[in-house]
Amino acid sequence: MFARLDLALILSGGRPAYYGLASELSGFLSSVGRPVPEQTNVADFMLDAVNADFASRDEVDALLEAWSRRQPEV
Repeated sequence: MFARLDLALILSGGRPAYYGLASELSGFLSSVGRPVPEQTNVADFMLDAVNADFASRDEVDALLEAWSRRQPEV
């Protein structure tokens, strides 16, 4: 189902963790050192990565910070 989306907005604790083309989510994760393992659903991977129940608070905060530091698209 995720692959059929044009855009994706992923929030964590009310903060944006990703907003953009759904097809580019995997590339964003790779660019911040969190590549999606083969045979893994990118949406499930991202949701686990921004959920403190499945990742450490430090890992979640690092991913949120990485998104906030990205260069805006021109």
